[in-house]
Amino acid sequence: MVKEDERADDDDDAATLRKREASKIKRAAGRHAKVAAGLAELELWLRDLVRQGLARAPAEPARYSATEYDWRKSEAKMNAVPQFITEIDGLDIHFIHVRSKHENALPVIVTHGWPGSIIEQMKIINPLTNPTAHGGTAADAFDVVLPLMPGYGYSGKPTTTGWDSERIARAWVVLMKRLGHTKFVAQGGDWGAVVGHDGATGDSGIARDPHQHARHLSNRH
Repeated sequence: MVKEDERADDDDDAATLRKREASKIKRAAGRHAKVAAGLAELELWLRDLVRQGLARAPAEPARYSATEYDWRKSEAKMNAVPQFITEIDGLDIHFIHVRSKHENALPVIVTHGWPGSIIEQMKIINPLTNPTAHGGTAADAFDVVLPLMPGYGYSGKPTTTGWDSERIARAWVVLMKRLGHTKFVAQGGDWGAVVGHDGATGDSGIARDPHQHARHLSNRH
């Protein structure tokens, strides 16, 4: 038989539990209301930002691309240097490879950034491969390799995930070995610097490979 004082204790416990649950629900509702208000404010801010951006967006870049940009000029510049496509780890890699006329030139692989491509790096080819024409000596000469990272330009676009900076670095090691470069240095800027840095800290990236003797990284974010 349940005694009266035990029933009273049970009622008190139930009432206390209901109060606690009601308090939790109220606090949760308050948090949800704050989140909803914050999201609404964010949406208004984004809409206003988009309106301002569209209103201020200059038409010049679009006009230049449509009417003045000379792709044939860039095409001719690229076709003036040796370029190739090779498959590495199931993906086509497009690259420029220019050997110096000087003996014992040091091979260098240069990785572009984002957004970017090997087009912006073509200006370094002649000074590096032909330093004597630019105030240097034959000892300053490099064999230059400019690869396009996966998904850029004429390199293949990955259809699966996993092509991170370390995997790209491993692909560059394979590329350099295929080209016969048993010793080489690496340079990268922006995302290319991440490839060099993460490759150095990975299991089999560029800087951990015994064939690579130095690396230069710039503008790494």
